[in-house]
Order: sequence, then structure tokens, then C-alpha cells
Amino acid sequence: MERRPEFFQPTEDERRTIADAARSPENVMSQLSAAQLHFELADWPACLAAIDTGLTKAEKSSAPTRAQLYYVRGRVLLCMHDDAGAEAALAEAIRENNGDNRKLGLDIQLAQARREMHRRDYTRALSLYAEVLKLDPKGPRGGAARYYTGLCLWRMDKKDAAKATWRAHKTEMPWDRLARRSAASLGVPESDAFTNQELFEEDGWW
Repeated sequence: MERRPEFFQPTEDERRTIADAARSPENVMSQLSAAQLHFELADWPACLAAIDTGLTKAEKSSAPTRAQLYYVRGRVLLCMHDDAGAEAALAEAIRENNGDNRKLGLDIQLAQARREMHRRDYTRALSLYAEVLKLDPKGPRGGAARYYTGLCLWRMDKKDAAKATWRAHKTEMPWDRLARRSAASLGVPESDAFTNQELFEEDGWW
């Protein structure tokens, strides 16, 4: 990417999102859209800057918007392995959400489970993932819970149980975004995929 930046330029829609946020710092929804875009691009400084700008305008925004901003902040800080900061941000997201947005509540719970994985409290993480899976068994959040359940089991040295979880995930939810990662976790020759790096490294942002 450094050698050939011309191949990694933002799309027209992405440029518009970033420009709208820069032009209208008082527009909290523009800041949220920019923060979400920067998160997907793994541009943590730009993401946090958009969140900070949005939250300074919080008096003009609704609680659901503030909840989303705090949630994205928590996700970024988890990626940066700032678990204390992430915990504080997620607590604010829970307070602002107040149980109103069910999907956001599940997203927050997934982020909390990831924080527990950072702490290597895999038992607590498994409990959180089980709750998400129960509430969203066939949706994308349930899919994430299935993959990370397998990863917890793997790190607890329960490799047969982990592989059974991943095998069921890729078989029962082949459309899911993380099903390919479950497949990769099974390795060759069972799955025609590269080995999943998460099985051996814990300090990445993924």
C-alpha cells in the first residue's frame, strides 16, 4: 500500500463521507458516518477524531447516536489493546443505549466478550458469546459468536471442541462473513484455506 498508494484511494462515496464530516463538524450523524468509515479502513486516529468531534456536539444529538459513537470508540480502543479505555467507552454506550437498540446491544456484548478474551478470561467470554448466539442464532452477530466461541475453546486447549464449533459454523452458515475464517481455522487438508493467523497470535488488531 505504501509503494502503490494510487491503487488504494478512497472511493467517491468514501470521499464524500469524509468531506461532509469536515465541512459540517456540527452534524453529529456526519461524524458518526465518518467514524464508521475510518473504522472499516482501520484508520484509528481519524476514527477517534471523528468520534471526539461528534461527542462534543452531543447536546444536539440523540442518545442512540451517542451510543453508537461510544460503541465505535470502544471497538477502536480494543483494536489498539487499550482495554481500560474500551471498557469505559462500552459502559457509556450501554448507558446511552439503555436497551433501546437490540442490535447495538448485541454488538456491545460482542465487544465486551472480545475484551474478556484480551484478559484471557475465556470462560466469561464464552458466556457472553452464548448469550449473543441465543438471541441471534442465524444472524451476523450469532455468526461472530460462533467463530469466536471456537477461538476461545482453541486458546483453552480444547481443540476438538473448537474444530467442531468451526465445522458447524461453516456448514450451517456458509453465507456468514466469518464462516470463511472458521473454515480457515480448520486448516488443510480439511479446509482448502490458509491457516488462520488468530490461532497463533493475540496481539493483532483483528
